[in-house]
Amino acid sequence: MNARQFPLMLKKFHKFLNELSGKSCAVPQTTLIFDKGNNSKENFGLIDSLKLNFVGSVKLDEHKDLMQVPNNDPIFKACEAVELEGTKAFRVKKEVYGKERILVVSYNQNLFNAQWLTLQNDISRAIQRLSFLRQKLEDRVNGVHVVRFRPWNLKKKQCKDILGRQHLKRIIAVTVTQVPDDIPRLEYTIDTDAVHELSNTYLGKNIIITSREDWNNEKTQRIAANLSLKVYLKK
Repeated sequence: MNARQFPLMLKKFHKFLNELSGKSCAVPQTTLIFDKGNNSKENFGLIDSLKLNFVGSVKLDEHKDLMQVPNNDPIFKACEAVELEGTKAFRVKKEVYGKERILVVSYNQNLFNAQWLTLQNDISRAIQRLSFLRQKLEDRVNGVHVVRFRPWNLKKKQCKDILGRQHLKRIIAVTVTQVPDDIPRLEYTIDTDAVHELSNTYLGKNIIITSREDWNNEKTQRIAANLSLKVYLKK
């Protein structure tokens, strides 16, 4: 389900609840659970107009101020639930999609470990590909191989594709230079400061958005664990 289909299903659910409760009864207390793929200002406006409680997720890059909070900041409080071992969280109120809403920022050590390993693998593969490409260009300069090369702008595109994985563009700096002999020169460096900042801010984090002020951070996270592209209602 995408953001366009979301309001259609939501209206059908709301109609069903009204029919189920009847004219003489109040609509059952429900909480809408949905994935960030359904987020839009219009959809949140619809949720507000229908007076539905909700738990959802948001994209990290949409809240860079919260992402810049270091993972070891004391604002994080450890979660005591067994199923949330290695997780800590804090909550703030912030204007999102036209209204002040609750955001729960969580850090999970297992998630960090998995994302850190993925990042290291992505960096390693990108460096291998860049090294191979640079060596081909140097061989051409030194006359080792007479190979027909792609135009300069396509080489730049090739480098862009190599850095296509998440975070790589901010970590690996690549320079493609055109010189009189028409053979591009390629240089690259790893920004270790960027790696450190990323590991201490973005990695291991999630952000949950909710209207349930009565739910603590642990309950909110347990419910959010059910997030998927499927939209359903939970009491």
